[in-house]
Amino acid sequence: LFGHTGQVLSVAFSPNGALLASASVDSTVRLWDAATGEEKGELFGHALVAHKFAVTSVAFSPDGKTLASASHDKMIFLWDLESCRESGQPVAELTGHMDKVLSTQFSPDGALLVSASGDGSLRLWDVASRKVHGVLLGHASGVVAASFSRDGALVASAASDNTVRLWDPKIACEGKSVEEASLSHMDCVTCVAFSPSGHTVASAGQDWTVRLWDPTDGNHRALLQGHTDVVRCVAFSPTGHLLASASSDWTVRLWDPHTLRGHAAPVHSLAFSPNSRSLASGSADKTVRV
Repeated sequence: LFGHTGQVLSVAFSPNGALLASASVDSTVRLWDAATGEEKGELFGHALVAHKFAVTSVAFSPDGKTLASASHDKMIFLWDLESCRESGQPVAELTGHMDKVLSTQFSPDGALLVSASGDGSLRLWDVASRKVHGVLLGHASGVVAASFSRDGALVASAASDNTVRLWDPKIACEGKSVEEASLSHMDCVTCVAFSPSGHTVASAGQDWTVRLWDPTDGNHRALLQGHTDVVRCVAFSPTGHLLASASSDWTVRLWDPHTLRGHAAPVHSLAFSPNSRSLASGSADKTVRV
């Protein structure tokens, strides 16, 4: 899928699998027809342009009506996918981070949005009021990724302090910041994801590895090796039977194991379609592949 003029940093499927959103260093968000690969320009007029700097993350709400985007400009925008057809503008701006925002994700019920930032914090936002509901502090450096468990009972975060941390969002929303567990890599952690069952946490990083953890006790379950450069992203298929990892070695790996080749530069982001039949990847070669 061609259209971005800079590296693609994030991709996400809508809950019904009809749309694919992509975020780029070119400061834009683009929407694509997931079936045909055509850009949804006839539907939305043009790329979604509001951020001033690189867009690092896109996420659909569980009902598919809202898209969240995060950026190096320290902003999070919420886009109503109906109203932006005509306006081309976001319906809300979430401000408060003191550094670039690197990741964002909705809770399973759509009530909360978690954001991770280079300022070392995670913020939990109430989507309805668009106000901060809680702040998670504990990482010793920038937080690069965050993920809700499927039941919404835990938030996992990954940071450049070499750790993955698990948090209880309910306690955070009560004004406290209680860390449940801390898991370690040998170098900066770049990404984190819960399996659909919630029984496994996958993380990866600059140590070229993918690691699997038990979120109940923090025990290390498996070390997946094979990439020959930094691993940028991990994603479970909706069934949980496959784990995909994307790397600066220009490959996407499926465990157990298959390697997908085709990109001509580091691969930054991955997303499975809801039916598990498609895997989208975004790359520094400025393309999205499905």
